[in-house]
Amino acid sequence: MFGKTLLSGLIIAYTTALPILSLNIETAQAQDRRDFKIINNTELTLTSVYVSSARSQRWGRNILRRPVMANGNVNINFSDSRSTQCVYDIKAVYEDGSFDVGRYNLCEITELELYGSGGDYGSSNDNNSSY
Repeated sequence: MFGKTLLSGLIIAYTTALPILSLNIETAQAQDRRDFKIINNTELTLTSVYVSSARSQRWGRNILRRPVMANGNVNINFSDSRSTQCVYDIKAVYEDGSFDVGRYNLCEITELELYGSGGDYGSSNDNNSSY
């Protein structure tokens, strides 16, 4: 019994050492410790979400498959659990072009709540710029 647990731990440790990041929305895969839920408690529809390594200078692609209405939510799932990275920058863009941005340790949170009447920042015309 102990041997099986140790072997499983070694396999998991080996597979988490590879630095590949891939995100999916609402998939039925095994849960990754970085998976989280975005709760949109704003008055605006959330149109785009960008998740990027805290070490990156650019945003990746929009990971939302569909907009998240005001007072709605969406699960964000990492589809490749081989990365050990936990700290990511997240940019949430609303229907009026305003946005919220922050750095989060996704290994320590399970929910990210957005609230207020829209984003704390003005129009987001260049989604690939760093903030």
